[in-house]
Amino acid sequence: MKRDKRPARRSGLGGNPWVTLPLIVAGSALFITGNIGARAGVMILPFDPHHLIGQFGGAIVLVVGLMLL
Repeated sequence: MKRDKRPARRSGLGGNPWVTLPLIVAGSALFITGNIGARAGVMILPFDPHHLIGQFGGAIVLVVGLMLL
């Protein structure tokens, strides 16, 4: 029996550290600053007084970065 020695195909961006690591870092930083800002009453983003974009946006960016890892 012959074995196929070709490597398995990966999706387009998966495993690219130039894409995944900045997404993970930016998502984590955005989520943490939004969470701390909401607890301390400090507005980090001037267009986000209720900290929804900071927290949910950061969580979404973090999850996308982790999925591409």
